[in-house]
Amino acid sequence: MKKLLKYLSPFLLSLLVLFSLNSHPARAEEKPKSAENLFDVEEEVKTEEWKGEVDKKLKETPLEPEAYVVSGSKYAQSLREAPAAMTVLTSEDIQAYGITSLEELLRLVPGVEVKAINPANKLLGERGFFFLTANSVLVLIDGREENTNIFGGIFWGLLPISLGDVERVEIIRGPGSALYGANAYNGVINIVTRRPREEKTARLKEETGFYSGDLGFLKGNAAVAQTFKKLSVKVSGGADRVMDWADPQEESYRAYRVFGRANYEFSGQTVLDLDGGWVRGDTEAYSWIGEIPLKAMDTSYANLRFQSGPFRFQSNYRRQSTHFSLVSPALSNIGDIYKAFLKTYDIDLNFNFKTLNQNSESRLEYTRFLGQKNRLTAGITYLFNRFDTDSIVDSPQWEQRGGVYLQDEFRPVESFLVYLGARYDYNSATKDQDIAGSGIQGDLSPRVSLVYLLGSNQSVRASFGRAFRKPSFFESQMHLKTFQKFEQLPAPYDSYSQFLYSPDVQNEHVNNYEIGYFAQFLRRYTLTASIFFNQYLDTLNFCDDYRYHNIPYYANSYGGEANLEILLPLSWRAFVNYGYLGIHKIDVTASKIADNFPNHHFNLGARWRPPTGPAFALLFHSVTGYKDAILNPETSSLTGTLDPYENKLGNTFLLNVKASYRFWKNRVEIGASVFNLLYNEAREYPGGVFPDIENPGQTRNYGGEKLPLTAIGFVEVSY
Repeated sequence: MKKLLKYLSPFLLSLLVLFSLNSHPARAEEKPKSAENLFDVEEEVKTEEWKGEVDKKLKETPLEPEAYVVSGSKYAQSLREAPAAMTVLTSEDIQAYGITSLEELLRLVPGVEVKAINPANKLLGERGFFFLTANSVLVLIDGREENTNIFGGIFWGLLPISLGDVERVEIIRGPGSALYGANAYNGVINIVTRRPREEKTARLKEETGFYSGDLGFLKGNAAVAQTFKKLSVKVSGGADRVMDWADPQEESYRAYRVFGRANYEFSGQTVLDLDGGWVRGDTEAYSWIGEIPLKAMDTSYANLRFQSGPFRFQSNYRRQSTHFSLVSPALSNIGDIYKAFLKTYDIDLNFNFKTLNQNSESRLEYTRFLGQKNRLTAGITYLFNRFDTDSIVDSPQWEQRGGVYLQDEFRPVESFLVYLGARYDYNSATKDQDIAGSGIQGDLSPRVSLVYLLGSNQSVRASFGRAFRKPSFFESQMHLKTFQKFEQLPAPYDSYSQFLYSPDVQNEHVNNYEIGYFAQFLRRYTLTASIFFNQYLDTLNFCDDYRYHNIPYYANSYGGEANLEILLPLSWRAFVNYGYLGIHKIDVTASKIADNFPNHHFNLGARWRPPTGPAFALLFHSVTGYKDAILNPETSSLTGTLDPYENKLGNTFLLNVKASYRFWKNRVEIGASVFNLLYNEAREYPGGVFPDIENPGQTRNYGGEKLPLTAIGFVEVSY
């Protein structure tokens, strides 16, 4: 109990402050406000009182809609009042800068790191400490979790939506488990699709890219939409074929997708929203043992959201199947003695798997003003997860997750906001997890945020939050039948029977301490800045016994970000941002990875986009070099040593430009863009050219590939 009290002391202290402040009488002239709709920022509550308030704020805020967010508290609020460091990117940014993928869009955010291994594998993290599975950030599409259960990360090329379906992307930098639960570890990315009634009646876009003269990719998407009084519907589809950077004759990934959304407004505060999608394609994942080809990956889902007054209900179902293979030097270079053992004991090394994952999640939320100073948000959620495969022991595997959360936004005086929240989560797969040694099973994620409003256009924020990441299936339940047979081999080969099987691993944790600043000056300049310190606990590490284990400490990260947006005359807009990340070594293990993350990130962008006619945009992205390693494909062996091949990667400089022309009442836009105009052939992840282990006498690229110069042409027609 002492450990639990010590763990919760910051939260309990803030709770005491809340109740003492709440004892002050409310001012009689203040009126309660309505609850808001989580579905879309523009679709928040329909009461005349609320709409009038928003209309007033829109006139006062020149950079709207970027100045308003939903994800920070699960209701619409000014970015100035948000309890976390946040960035909003919109469909206007996507069009103006010629963005061709979500990963490319997220490069523009300070504190967000993108490491491109190849076109199919782009690792994304926030504020450091993300590894090959890139599973430290929770990604949502219209409130539905998109992270895959097998690896915990995202296959960005196989999302069920096209880039043209995206209305806005809200990025929370820092822990979000107090509202979102598992996997909101270093941040949350909330992708909001465009409502059917705001979609064009018909839209078609085609993009073609060339890598230094070779055909690089073909991407196309189309959508149709219609509104019938209270009902609006939309259907879209798309297809991508993307070639490898190192070998443009080899396909990196392909995808075919269909997406639909319908919205029905019963009344001002009662709304029903249905969406669903399907995507199929071939891609690959990347792990510490190398590339993992994923063939015929098939994902379908259905998502229902319903709001009536202060109540919101969401329920969704997802089915995902794939074929994948464990192909790596460590599993291929096994040696003649090992091959003789396998032949003697009649063991066939089969690293090909068929998997089926099904999960459903339901969530009920309630947002209400209590009196005139408190806005309460409460919710309960349940998720059921099933994983089937014929290649692991004890299939199928089951997982049940439940969560209860509560947040109170309290305004003791007009210029001061206090956010207090906590969430309790239970996971049957980590049922032995307890809260700070208290004996209470589960995980507790508190958050405290204090926001002081300096006049009408500035604010200062101080916050503390704790978050957790649950182990993925790959990190905990990969008890492979192939390796189970090794139990009959003599020592030391019998130890491989537990290869990758780590059923006792527990959740990872992070404590976040942060100070933030927001300001708008002269109705043209918006500045946001934050500094942070993250303390990482119980970090999962792949150890010498070829299994995952939690270690008490790994390292801490610290740093800061600053972003300045400028609204210029004559249809010009610009931004500049900078992020710094530092790693504080705690133990020997940490010293091995302390240099694995770049320290400095810099972005600069400018765009000229008048109401019609020509348009131009420029983006510059720079990241400092760092050290990292892959397995050496010539010398690594499961039966010998996992020999690292270390790269000291140089600085990355990317200059991207776009020019286009719009005509026929802006229904047609044609243009061209260039990615990596400086032709900086940098690798963002370690790699090199080695003998091909599958084709003797030939060579191939292993690990990260060099970024190519890419010329892109596009045409978009809408009506």
